[in-house]
Amino acid sequence: VVMDGRVYDRAATVLVLRDGVPEDGDALARFSGLYWLDLRGRGLSPEEYEKIAQAARDARILWELDFQGKPVGTDARVLEIDHLTDRDVETLDYLPRLRQVNAENCRDYPQLLALMDRRPNCDIRCAVELGGKLLSSRDRSPAPGPAGRHKKRGRPLPGSPWDRKGAGPR
Repeated sequence: VVMDGRVYDRAATVLVLRDGVPEDGDALARFSGLYWLDLRGRGLSPEEYEKIAQAARDARILWELDFQGKPVGTDARVLEIDHLTDRDVETLDYLPRLRQVNAENCRDYPQLLALMDRRPNCDIRCAVELGGKLLSSRDRSPAPGPAGRHKKRGRPLPGSPWDRKGAGPR
């Protein structure tokens, strides 16, 4: 199989393409027994990945997601962000192992809430300025009852973006 001027054995079971995806992505369908396809080293958009996955249906694909202009391994568990768009929220679906998003500097509250709804098992860490104070999503209001050495975590601060019942900014 010829891709980008290079010749590959049609019976190859492992294919490593460090230079990224060949222009003729459909050429991947010509490999008869492709088991592993390694495309790490260059971030792919979700659309590029879907096209490749369609062409190399039976292959296990190792790849990196192009997230906000940087390649992120699809096995990433923690991600740092400063801004977030609606498209970014959807794109993060391609990171199945993501468990924590550090977004303390992000002020895109509607998108953060959408991400919280979309990824309920992911710890989204963000902050909001409220009354001249910067409050973290990890801050909690005091639990009712006497203060003691073993305090229980209280409810989210009323009016904060992560207060689902309150009238916080949306």
